[in-house]
Amino acid sequence: MFKKIIIILIVANGLLALWFFKSFFADIFLKSEKIVVEIEQTQEVAIGEGGAEEVTLQTEKKVIATGDIKMAFKMGHEIIYYNRNNFLKTDSGGFYRETLSSYPFNNLVFAKCSGTGNFCLMRFNGKFSVYNLKLNQNFELEDAIRDVEFNSQGDGLIYLFFKDGSYWLSSSGLNGENWVQLKKIEGDDLDISISSQGGKLAYFSRKYDKKQSGIFLTNLASQDQAQRIIENDVVDILWSPSGERILFSYYDHSVMPKRIQLGYYDLEQKKQYNLGLPGLAQKCVWSDDSGFLYCAVLTSSFQKEFILEDWYSGGFVSKDLFWRMDLKSGQKERLFNDSEKYPAVDAFNLILFGEELIFVDKLSGNLISRKWQ
Repeated sequence: MFKKIIIILIVANGLLALWFFKSFFADIFLKSEKIVVEIEQTQEVAIGEGGAEEVTLQTEKKVIATGDIKMAFKMGHEIIYYNRNNFLKTDSGGFYRETLSSYPFNNLVFAKCSGTGNFCLMRFNGKFSVYNLKLNQNFELEDAIRDVEFNSQGDGLIYLFFKDGSYWLSSSGLNGENWVQLKKIEGDDLDISISSQGGKLAYFSRKYDKKQSGIFLTNLASQDQAQRIIENDVVDILWSPSGERILFSYYDHSVMPKRIQLGYYDLEQKKQYNLGLPGLAQKCVWSDDSGFLYCAVLTSSFQKEFILEDWYSGGFVSKDLFWRMDLKSGQKERLFNDSEKYPAVDAFNLILFGEELIFVDKLSGNLISRKWQ
């Protein structure tokens, strides 16, 4: 009888050990998977102040590429991104990877590329340049250029040129040929942004005084005086694909330390709308029909005044929350919440593929996909 008890105990301990190691290795395998599916809740509230209505969405996260990624943009059904001196191409699932060209852009601040995907504007080491991905050639622009954008067609450049103490808008080809001086614009420390429709240009000053604050709108083909459409202290702007709306972030001085908020201006209605969320325009993406906005909304674990240069350098770190805003109905909806299941992200270069957001994470340097359904 005693031997039977010993045998039963040995068998039971063996089964218990097998169960333990099965759970242990299964847990390791699950944690090694790139795609994790979770069920989480989102919020839907009216733009501005108000209560929240709970809704449920299924979400999925995937790391498309790892490294030290500085830029990503959509090119048809593919994504081009810059990682460790290489321009690479992949699809939204990250199922293949192709190196397009290589160039060492040291101390890269930002990059943006033309709609054709052949040329990119780069800012590094305090200078602007135009990089030709097909020919692997870099064309450095003059030191007097303070800002530069692709024109509406993407086949030329619009410059903000500083000469004789004044700013001048000028145009040229992609390699600096056929330079044409367009018009003088007033202001100091200016940034420009070109609409993809109709040759409209918006600019703003970082001086933040009563005379210069706000967004000014002008037409490149006209010598008419620029019109001030926004009076807030603007941080950055993002045109809608239709060219009829301008998303902008601005400083809200009603609280201390001052906070940064999102709003947009409707050119047809000639009206400003405040979105009631803290964020940067460059951490958002428009839907193709300009009816929806998708934004990685700024959050911080400490009370600190937001300064754009601090965010660029990593001195200000955000743990983003993602929102979708329907501008027609005035509803906004929380998409994901990374704080519990996944590491926090600080997203930029958002790309929209159907019910999927792809973005670069400043914290990890990875290219990440998030889906909802």
